[in-house]
Amino acid sequence: MRLLVGQDWVCFHLVPFVFNLVLACFYRNRSALLCLNLAVTGGPGAYGGYVIQLAKADGLVVIADCAESDRTLLQSLDADIIVSRGFKDVQQRDIKFTATWVTRYDGAYEKLDLLREQVEQGILSLRVADSVAAEDASIAHERLERGGTRGRMVIAF
Repeated sequence: MRLLVGQDWVCFHLVPFVFNLVLACFYRNRSALLCLNLAVTGGPGAYGGYVIQLAKADGLVVIADCAESDRTLLQSLDADIIVSRGFKDVQQRDIKFTATWVTRYDGAYEKLDLLREQVEQGILSLRVADSVAAEDASIAHERLERGGTRGRMVIAF
C-alpha cells in the first residue's frame, strides 16, 4: 500500500488500524448493500463516522442517530437525516443486518488502496481525538473507558 499524501505523522500511524476497522465492519461487502438508504447507529463514534462517509461516497442516503451534543459532528460527516438517539419509528420492518470480518479481506490490497485514495481526496477523514506518548498510554485508555471519544486515540512510540 502506498503512503498517504498530505497526512501528518499521527494520521500515518493511525491508517492501518482505521483501514482494517472499516473493512472489517462495513464498506467493501457490497453484495450486502442492495439498497439506497443506510441507517447508522453510533454515527459520532470512529466506526460510525467512517461508515457514514463511505456510504455517502457511494451515493447512499444516510440516516444516523446521535445525542444532541453530536448533531454538528454528524452534519459535518454529511449524514442526510439525523434523529435523536433512541428514536423509534412505527415502521421497523425489512431491516437487513450484515456482518463482515477482517479475515475476509486479508490480502485485499486494492480495497485498502481505494481507501487510501479516498483519504487523499478528502472523502474519508482520519479523525484523531488525541495522540499520547507511549509512556502515557494509560491516559488514552482512561479516556476511552470514559466514553465519548470522537476519533481515535493514537499512542506514539
